[in-house]
Amino acid sequence: MTNHPRVRRTLALGITLALLVGCSTADKPKPVPPQPVIQNPGKAALTVKDTDNGASIVLERSQELIVRLAVAGSSGADWSLVDLKPGVLRVVSGPTFERALRSVADDPSDGSSIWRLHAEAPGNVALNFELRRPHVLGTARTLSYPVTVK
Repeated sequence: MTNHPRVRRTLALGITLALLVGCSTADKPKPVPPQPVIQNPGKAALTVKDTDNGASIVLERSQELIVRLAVAGSSGADWSLVDLKPGVLRVVSGPTFERALRSVADDPSDGSSIWRLHAEAPGNVALNFELRRPHVLGTARTLSYPVTVK
């Protein structure tokens, strides 16, 4: 077999085209579904849970927001409200602990950390929580709720 430069170029071109075609058919990233919007117009309060993480919350002025975050009693961790900018929401109480029903809980010390906040003024604020164990660096879990007060 002869080793002609034209044959080598044709072979190199064929390999390059095959690689380019293979790269161009890679899976495209799937679009992220929009987060749900949680609101309760005309009611005195709106309740969200840790399973609603990332959902947008819309409140009317003077409406109360109740945040119920699950706590595994055996973990020794508790939820903390992180860096709430003043003006839009005001913390009324929290965290308070409410024990889970014995028929529902795996551990008798499981329950919920409950925060009550009051919508004070129109605007937007990020409501962020971190699950932390005392005297341990780092967080086990974070939650965030973008809140709009109308």
